[in-house]
Amino acid sequence: MKRWISILVFLSLFHCGKYEHIPVFKIQNGFLDLSAWNPNKVNALELNGDWLFYWEKFVSPNNQTIKSDAFIPVPGEWQNFGYPVFGYASYQLFIKLPKDSPSLSLDLKSIACSYELYINGELVAQEGKVGKSETGSTPLLRHRILKIKSERLLEDDSTLNLIFYVSNFQYYRSGLWDTIRLGTTESIEKEQKQKFVLDIVVLSSLFIMGLYHLGLYLNRRKDKSPLYFALFCIVVGLRTFSINERLILETFPDIPFIVALKLEYFGYYASGFIFLKFVESLFPMEVSKKVSVILSLFFIPPCLLVIFTPMGVFGQAVIFAEIGITLGILYVSKILIFAIRNKRMGARLFLLGFVIIAISAIHDILKGEAIFYTPYILGYGLLTFIIFQATILSRKFAAAFTKSEELTNELKVFSERLEVKVEERTFELNAILETVQELKNQQDGDYFLTSLLLRPLNSNKSKGELVKVDFFSSQKKKFQFKEWKEEIGGDLCMANNIILKDRSYTVFVNADAMGKSLQGASGALVFGSVFESIINRNIIARTTRHLFPEKWIKDAFVELHHVFETFDGSMLVSLVLGLIDDQSGLLYLINADHPPAILFRDGKASFLNIQKPLRKLGTLGANEKIRIFTFQLSSKDVIIFGSDGRDDLLITNEDGTEMVNENDSLILNHVERTNGDLERIYSELLSFGKQYDDITFIKVSFNNGDGELANDAEDREEPNLEFARELMKEEKWSDAISQLESLTTQHGKSKETNKLLFYSYLRNRDFHRAKRLTDEMLDSFQDETEVLFQISYLFKKIGDYNLACDLGERVKLREPEHIRNLILLSDLYNLLGNEARANQIIDEAKKIEPNHPNIIKRKY
Repeated sequence: MKRWISILVFLSLFHCGKYEHIPVFKIQNGFLDLSAWNPNKVNALELNGDWLFYWEKFVSPNNQTIKSDAFIPVPGEWQNFGYPVFGYASYQLFIKLPKDSPSLSLDLKSIACSYELYINGELVAQEGKVGKSETGSTPLLRHRILKIKSERLLEDDSTLNLIFYVSNFQYYRSGLWDTIRLGTTESIEKEQKQKFVLDIVVLSSLFIMGLYHLGLYLNRRKDKSPLYFALFCIVVGLRTFSINERLILETFPDIPFIVALKLEYFGYYASGFIFLKFVESLFPMEVSKKVSVILSLFFIPPCLLVIFTPMGVFGQAVIFAEIGITLGILYVSKILIFAIRNKRMGARLFLLGFVIIAISAIHDILKGEAIFYTPYILGYGLLTFIIFQATILSRKFAAAFTKSEELTNELKVFSERLEVKVEERTFELNAILETVQELKNQQDGDYFLTSLLLRPLNSNKSKGELVKVDFFSSQKKKFQFKEWKEEIGGDLCMANNIILKDRSYTVFVNADAMGKSLQGASGALVFGSVFESIINRNIIARTTRHLFPEKWIKDAFVELHHVFETFDGSMLVSLVLGLIDDQSGLLYLINADHPPAILFRDGKASFLNIQKPLRKLGTLGANEKIRIFTFQLSSKDVIIFGSDGRDDLLITNEDGTEMVNENDSLILNHVERTNGDLERIYSELLSFGKQYDDITFIKVSFNNGDGELANDAEDREEPNLEFARELMKEEKWSDAISQLESLTTQHGKSKETNKLLFYSYLRNRDFHRAKRLTDEMLDSFQDETEVLFQISYLFKKIGDYNLACDLGERVKLREPEHIRNLILLSDLYNLLGNEARANQIIDEAKKIEPNHPNIIKRKY
């Protein structure tokens, strides 16, 4: 560590020893008296002090008066003293020289951003084009050494009259903002040569190290730290080439000034971002991604401004980059401190080098803000940093070489004992293989036992004459246990027949338990056992036969859900659970996150539109309203239900990559092409893609023989029915009843006449005659929810509140948002003395339609 500190001190002395800043002589009111100056002892003087200043005036080059509008400090930007940044002005300084002074030169640095220099009335230097407007001026910033000829001195005394014409209409800095030095020609030129040699050394080192590290990255692209360091060296090198004495303009005089300026600022903005990425690539475990993204915003937008905006705009972004560099120094310091604490290789040495480059960066920021007037030193700081980086790199190579030697020795020892080790490992491997084989046999035994348990559950026990149920199953996991070939998975198909309200129903379920192989099969086993007990309860105990189909299917779903809730979300099941009235073909359905059902009718396949399927069984916190979907099947209709394996097929792309099918509508094409045959559908799926999950199907067919519902006769008296409907629209209920009863006497009853008669009796408040039609209405229109609601209303009017409640609950299960039914149900429960249930239902109604008049007038 002491050795590196000594090197650091040496480099600092090497840099600082070139300049002698001895403020012996002072400019006062535009005049500098150097009559006592010995140029041979003090090589160069800085012409700092108050110069004569003429705002928006180009005074005569021969002006000899020391009168002006103001005095202004040099170096300094005129906008810092109350003047606009854009404009033009004259600067003047009188210098009294010693007698017999040697040959003198002026060291003119950047003057923003075009100027003409007159000495004793003669134009001796010009950079850019001075003008009084933007169109009349041309900017150019360039370093220049001006040799003052002895004959330019006034004849009566040795006095220099310096007058600068300066204009600025493009740059964000203005005027004589950098130091102007006066000294002997010999000393100025000597310093310039030394500076030029040092700049060339720095630039060469930067570019060589940049190319070297770029080569390291191209040979091993896994590690990006050499790439970031290479880019950092090259970018800082370009900036140094552009800003230090404006070498780029000296080397390439034909290059446009704006290009050189953009290189300077782009290098300034980009270097901070690249260095940040370099440090993060070296110590990734200590990086904060959030902080990194925030710091990037201080560098990337200014870089874009350099590319796409003029210099008057992108120069203003310096403040953002300076803030970013300051914050970046703190952030990198934190990274390095943690890296040292975590004993990362090279972290201590990197920290020492970082201190040097941080000091250099801070110095250049202060130099840019005109706080210092010393030369830019970031390039020199980076050169010192490179030396530290080379040391870190050599240590890494040495460590890698040592590791390589150790590995070589180990490999040599290992090769000498290879035969013995092979025998030992072979013995160990055989023992492991025997253990694995034994475990596999045990696992296959478990699979086989589970498949035997699932077999009686995964069965079709339906025996309906009009309703036919078919299954197809292909589980993803296939195995062989001894001589038996079996398959196991989480999909399950079950079907049976039950009796509800003295009517026969076919019940079926297609379930998919979460998980693969044994995990999914375990869920299917639990589900099948519980569902089988629910079916047997209806067949054996007969305690549920008095329920309406909506109530039975809801209770079955809730019971299954409560069973799977006990697994705390670790076992979930999607399903479609259905009931079909064996005589009428009315379908009652619940879908819990299962693929939609497919209706196959007249050779066309389409999805049954079920609004908002429920969440999976066992989902914790699921408290959604259960909705029973109903659909009236026509003769020869086919409904196909399937698990998600039907859609989740593995497709091979043209480039050989695989992806899971995302088009859920393709199954419709397969159903149509195969005419609804389940085995052919499965074959079509395999021709499209590989099986990725368990695939099961349930096919439900309805056929009542003649294509009509049992009580669906033709309405031959359709014109007379239209007349009855007109009477109903006019609310002439008695006339409508007479017309409809006459039609019934002449032509017999039909569905439509019964329906119109029922509504007419109800509106005419002839409740007892309406009641006579309820059995026929319930039998003919059980698929129409509105009919159930009207019958519920009728039973309320005639005082049969229990039956009215049952019908209202059926309507609620089908349409939970039926607002009139909710209000009716609430009234019924109040009449039955069940105030808690009444309040619960009216609260549901308030959430749906709070401003309904029948809700507002109720006080619960």
